[in-house]
Amino acid sequence: MIRVILCFLSLLTGLSVEAAGLGNRFFLVPTSHLDFFNFEDRPIVENSRSGLSLVQLSPMQVEEFSEQAHKQRNVCGGFTDAQVQMEKLGLSAEETLDWALSRPLNVHRFVQSTTSYPTQVERLMGLTNESRLGSFLKELTSFPDRSATSELGTKASQWLGARSLQMAQSHGRNEVTVMTIPTKVGYKQDSVLVKIPGQDSKLPGILIGGHMDTFSDNKPGADDDGTGVATVMEIYNAVLDSGMLFKRNIYFAFYSAEERGLYGSQAMADDFQSKHIDLKAVLQYDMTGFKSPKDAQELYFVTDHVDTGLTNFLKILTQTYLKIPAQMIGETRCGYACSDHASWTNAGYSSVFPFEASFENYNKTLHTSKDTMELITPAHVMKFVKLGAAFAVETGEPTER
Repeated sequence: MIRVILCFLSLLTGLSVEAAGLGNRFFLVPTSHLDFFNFEDRPIVENSRSGLSLVQLSPMQVEEFSEQAHKQRNVCGGFTDAQVQMEKLGLSAEETLDWALSRPLNVHRFVQSTTSYPTQVERLMGLTNESRLGSFLKELTSFPDRSATSELGTKASQWLGARSLQMAQSHGRNEVTVMTIPTKVGYKQDSVLVKIPGQDSKLPGILIGGHMDTFSDNKPGADDDGTGVATVMEIYNAVLDSGMLFKRNIYFAFYSAEERGLYGSQAMADDFQSKHIDLKAVLQYDMTGFKSPKDAQELYFVTDHVDTGLTNFLKILTQTYLKIPAQMIGETRCGYACSDHASWTNAGYSSVFPFEASFENYNKTLHTSKDTMELITPAHVMKFVKLGAAFAVETGEPTER
């Protein structure tokens, strides 16, 4: 999870430019946050307008910026890598600010508002397993870190891919494919994409995802984003156990390098676009395990960089199948492109982002060695698993009612 505005590219002290695959790069930074740079090596400001600045940062400046943001305001980052879009679209510094300032914080493309498959939803929800989810999360957090810059991050990606394929094979689902999507910016860790083919490949598919990576050095990332990965994997498990077939392709995604600037999901969204793969809806999971005692609502939906129509539909699913009343469903704003849902929204797809808590009260141990399973409430995670099961059925459309 990237907190408050965006926690991008907090690199290791002493990490070489070559090792990270990054030299000086362009970043979008709220102009008010430039005062985080309280060191002599000031950033080069290329352009500023309407409260946003385009700056050049070295890897060491990025790290110093992140550290000062924590110390001064207890926020993480506050900047987003613009280099990918500048290169992709051939934008100048002036055009990059135009592009950034013109992007909507939310869209409204998704139009479905009624449920149609209560029997199948109840069946799939009944096949989800809290104990299995907990065992998986324990295995995942046994990696000392899952950083996109490390060999351990590469091994975690390979483990997730192999695990996903083995699960499909054990169910005799030879049509299921597991592939890797290179991150493209020099990171060692690839994203993993699982596809369960639908009966009508011409229909737009659906995708459920979360990021696998963590920061480096003894950061197990149990909640950020171990719980998101475990949520996605448990939904996948339940779909395989059910034997259900669907009209639409269903994709399960495990993104690399989210903590470094949403690079994995950007690369995947670009890959889908280049192959003209349409999606009806994208469901993002990033932190589902911490139940804050300070929050009045049961779960929350992020309201920026999402599809408001899809968000409203997920609220209907929450009320209908999780039996959580409307007054117990909260909304929260994370700020600027705070997780992988933004990559899909920016690419023109409909995305939704249910979240563990309000942004005032979420798990503050993220990005530290204290983000362990002790703070996870499994029953809370299971709410998101069951919501995802309902989402898969109602948007994926089982072939038999």
